[in-house]
Amino acid sequence: MDKIVLNKNQEQAIFEQWYEIIARTYSAESYALLKETSKQFTNPLAYNIYTEAKSLFEAILEDRYLELIEEPLNNILKIRAVQDFTSSEAVGFILNLKQVFRMELTSISNTDEYYKTLSLIEDRIDQVLLKAFNIFMQIREKIYELKANEVKNRTSRMIERLNRKYDKINDTKGDSSEN
Repeated sequence: MDKIVLNKNQEQAIFEQWYEIIARTYSAESYALLKETSKQFTNPLAYNIYTEAKSLFEAILEDRYLELIEEPLNNILKIRAVQDFTSSEAVGFILNLKQVFRMELTSISNTDEYYKTLSLIEDRIDQVLLKAFNIFMQIREKIYELKANEVKNRTSRMIERLNRKYDKINDTKGDSSEN
């Protein structure tokens, strides 16, 4: 494995462009809110998406990125799983990172180095995407299980109430027939 080495300006530029793309996957109203990322308590959604995307981005640059991506991916995808995203929309923001890297890495003058770095990054992004899809599907499955259990519980409670009501009606009929 290789660590991807970028200067701080490149890292910041790539991340900020990518975050802009992530923010644009939301509605116009949400996009406006997602631009204000520094207010942890008054705008926790934007703060969390921004900080988790930043952690994910930094993890992708590391040698042991597969170990480091799980938590930020999980946190971002939990948010996206309860929103109106299809599975491809929910994880598609990861692919956009390839496009940003391609544009930003054109400053590498050595063609061999450019293609080697780009190939390494794109392979990692593909792995992150596959991992993200699995995580997203697990989260959605859990949501559907919770919803199904809630329906079962509500149905059970309704049946219990109906049974109690029916038992009371039968008890009343039994009392009146004894007189």
